[in-house]
Amino acid sequence: MTHDDTLVADAGVPDTGDLQADLESWLEDAIARSNSQPTAGLLRGLVAAAAEDSSVAENLFASLSGRAEQALIARVRQAKPVSAETARITVAAITGAIIYALLTNRPLPEGSAAVLAGLIDGGLSRE
Repeated sequence: MTHDDTLVADAGVPDTGDLQADLESWLEDAIARSNSQPTAGLLRGLVAAAAEDSSVAENLFASLSGRAEQALIARVRQAKPVSAETARITVAAITGAIIYALLTNRPLPEGSAAVLAGLIDGGLSRE
């Protein structure tokens, strides 16, 4: 398995000035990677191991989503004046949808990135 075959969620988040388009682009890539069978099987195994050992969980988070979470939070907060906590919950919601689909072996269908990005961009308002 090569680096490109894995779910590298820490890829940079685009910043074109259009939050909807930027999130959609990032999500399309993350969803495509998580929908590949080798990646899905690997990640299911890693999640199972993480459930049993907190140090494995921390390493999994750091390697798969830690940098992505920070980049996504920064991108959301740049476009929407929300608290860091609201941005963190927002990011957990969009990445959680991918993880849930992965764990239940129900890949997200075509168009999911646009729907998720739209929920986030359209659903956030000033605090």
